[in-house]
Amino acid sequence: MLDKLIFGRFIPGESLIHHLDARTKLIAGFYFIGILFLANNWQTYALLTLFTFLVILMTGISYRFFIKGVKPLIWLILFTVLLQMLFTSGGTIYFNWGPFAISSFGIVNGIYVFIRFVLIIFISTVITLTTTPMDLTGAIAYILRPFKIF
Repeated sequence: MLDKLIFGRFIPGESLIHHLDARTKLIAGFYFIGILFLANNWQTYALLTLFTFLVILMTGISYRFFIKGVKPLIWLILFTVLLQMLFTSGGTIYFNWGPFAISSFGIVNGIYVFIRFVLIIFISTVITLTTTPMDLTGAIAYILRPFKIF
């Protein structure tokens, strides 16, 4: 399974994303993930998904490569979605059995959680595929410099 994970690998390229500074990519990735957690409607998720696919397109790396990166984690994502669906109440109840219920709110939240996880994996993969490990390490060290006093 470890040979199927693409997170952490670097693919050399000449795209605009490849040439961005590692600190810029890392900070932009953190901002994107923060915005992703603030999203609360389908329009926002559609916009963030479009943005993610445009960034992937700009890397010049095949979409299939990113899909292969999600495959090893799909069961974890689906398990999380199932828990979200079973324990979120509200809206129309479709199924109820003791503490478990599947409702319209649960389904919508499950879809949002699925999209959120996949987009986080895609953006993280963009960062690692387009940044050498040494540059990424340097960027992390630079960003964490203020914490040196602790």
